Amino acid sequence: MNGPEKALIWRVPGMVTTADVESVRRIVNGLHDVEVIAVDLLARLITVDYDPDAADPAEISAFLATSGYPVERP
Repeated sequence: MNGPEKALIWRVPGMVTTADVESVRRIVNGLHDVEVIAVDLLARLITVDYDPDAADPAEISAFLATSGYPVERP
């Protein structure tokens, strides 16, 4: 990432298998200036780093939802 990073923690209720983890990582890491840095499958939590100058949390959340993985605040 190029700019300052911020972190988000989201619960992903639909992330129940290791295949889901890989799907969520692929979806998020495919976005510009966004990266999954931690996953807790048991708690169904992801930590996402993003550049606030280049990415909007609402857009990241919406993209995950349209990809089949809606998120919520823990």
